[in-house]
Amino acid sequence: MMNTQRNRNPYGAELTSQSGQLLPGSSPVGNQAGNGRQSATGIRNTVESRRCWSRQDNSIRKDLGKMINIKEGRQQPTRAISYKYRQKRKGVETVIEELKQQLKSTAAKIKRYSDRVNQYHENHLFETDQKRFYQKLKGEDRNETPAPEPEAAIEFWSGIWGREHEHNRQAGWIKETKMEMRCVNQQEDMEISTVSLKKVLGKLAPWKAAGPDGVQGYWVKNFSSLHDRLVTQLSDVVRQGKPPEWMTTGRTVLIPKDPRKGNIPSNYRPITCLPIIYKALTAMILESIYRHLEEENLIPWEQKGCGKRSRGTKDQLIIDKYIMKDSKNRKTNLMMAWIDYKKAYDMVPHSWITSVLEIVKVAENTKKFIKGSMEMWNTILESERQELGRVHIKRESSRGIVCHH
Repeated sequence: MMNTQRNRNPYGAELTSQSGQLLPGSSPVGNQAGNGRQSATGIRNTVESRRCWSRQDNSIRKDLGKMINIKEGRQQPTRAISYKYRQKRKGVETVIEELKQQLKSTAAKIKRYSDRVNQYHENHLFETDQKRFYQKLKGEDRNETPAPEPEAAIEFWSGIWGREHEHNRQAGWIKETKMEMRCVNQQEDMEISTVSLKKVLGKLAPWKAAGPDGVQGYWVKNFSSLHDRLVTQLSDVVRQGKPPEWMTTGRTVLIPKDPRKGNIPSNYRPITCLPIIYKALTAMILESIYRHLEEENLIPWEQKGCGKRSRGTKDQLIIDKYIMKDSKNRKTNLMMAWIDYKKAYDMVPHSWITSVLEIVKVAENTKKFIKGSMEMWNTILESERQELGRVHIKRESSRGIVCHH
């Protein structure tokens, strides 16, 4: 027989698990979120009750104001209000005190119903967007900006990602670089092992936002009995050089930048979430390529981005700071320039990625897999939990796919 135990979380919701442990992802606000239609019906009744008590609260406030005016001589008592509250028999002072008590009681009822409505909305928010739920608890909830028009969003991002472009294959510096790389050794075919998979999974965040598959890192990391099977299947995918379509489909959430600019498509920052299996596979490929570049001494010391034991932009800013400080102390002339590439990652042609892999002599099975993946890259645009459409990616380096994780 299964030993089923009941637990209660700090917020009072009872959670049931076979192991007796708190289930991951369970709602911490209450147990109404999973009640489906019953919870939705209950909240509608609660909202309607709150409206009724709010109307009664307004009526009591008006009558209380009239009675205070009658007491202070600014208004003559009307027949309706005298009959309603038995003013002649009770007296003005008694009626005012009764109205104040009724007002206090009504305010308590409204607060109770408001708390119930807020609890329902917090339950729903926790189920759909846990990150935003905790931001709201900390008072960091972002301003609401409506989702962009689907047609406009698709047109805008297709104009950036969806237009295929070829790099200049005849550039002189590319030919010179190829000549310099002639002595580089060809990398051997990459092999996927259980050790490399466990190493990569150990670095994955357990509860980061999932891709279209809905699988978070926690499950893949802890279902260790599946790891050997995963190694076999991922090895087959790399050998074939063409992953299944679901593996190369991302989920791009459009985050508004400036609320004052409204919902124009350019006012959104794209954050793409990839399937966890694809992230693990490309992380192993990244590790293999990086090891090859280090062995062949192909990483320039000036390169700080995407490098190990480097803080990227921070390192470069510290270097710039001390160069300027040294120039100021020694009173020497100094000329510096900073170049910012607009949407640098989004504008990289796929032909250039393939060409670079050939120049540095990356393993053949790795090149074949990356080229096959790029042909299938696509993403589903989302904003405010609303699906806007799908965009095929034909000219992006996809930071999470090729460059780093």
